Amino acid sequence: MSEKIIAPSLISANFNNLEDFMNQINSSKAAWLHLDVMDGHFVPNLSFGAKVISNIRAKSDLFFDVHMMVKNPSRLLEQIANSGADQISIHYEACDHLRTTLQKIRSYGKKSGITFNPTTKIEDVAEYFDCVDHVQLMSVQAGFDGQEFLTESIDRLKKIVKYREENNLNFTISVDGGVNPNNIQLLASLGADVFVMGSAIFRKGQVFQTIDIMHSLVNK
Repeated sequence: MSEKIIAPSLISANFNNLEDFMNQINSSKAAWLHLDVMDGHFVPNLSFGAKVISNIRAKSDLFFDVHMMVKNPSRLLEQIANSGADQISIHYEACDHLRTTLQKIRSYGKKSGITFNPTTKIEDVAEYFDCVDHVQLMSVQAGFDGQEFLTESIDRLKKIVKYREENNLNFTISVDGGVNPNNIQLLASLGADVFVMGSAIFRKGQVFQTIDIMHSLVNK
């Protein structure tokens, strides 16, 4: 991937005015929209599902990157795939049969991804890298917005990048959680391709401007 991607996270948006949010995102240099689906069981919080994604899909041509924080994601894959997702990432800990579930994602014509919690051992999941298009590295605890970046994520990112290079794989790598102007250039230099950003984009209310600033920082 030649150009680094900024992926605003819908979970941090003002749901009272989603139309304005989508207008700003669509006009910015964002290429992806990150969508967190939470079931209140795999993580404590509850967010939104296929219906909301479908409604937003009608308002955007962005690449929809869906992160499923749900137990047994296989039961919801068809709904999420039909809602307009382009890529669906799932957690190793949430699946009884991870490879089968990843293959099921691809059977719907979607890109497949694995998401790493901060406690997920890379060694436990690396065997599945041959059947994924994307690896999402959580640099905070999954399921909560506005957390501080976990510095140990830097070494974890290095390991994933090294594994990709040594095995001649071409999956994209995203970093999700606590990404901000102070660390985004370092993460880009280490090999991250996509930067999921929530509160850092929406906190000041200047969505369009902040996305474009972040994009320029990693695409000089």
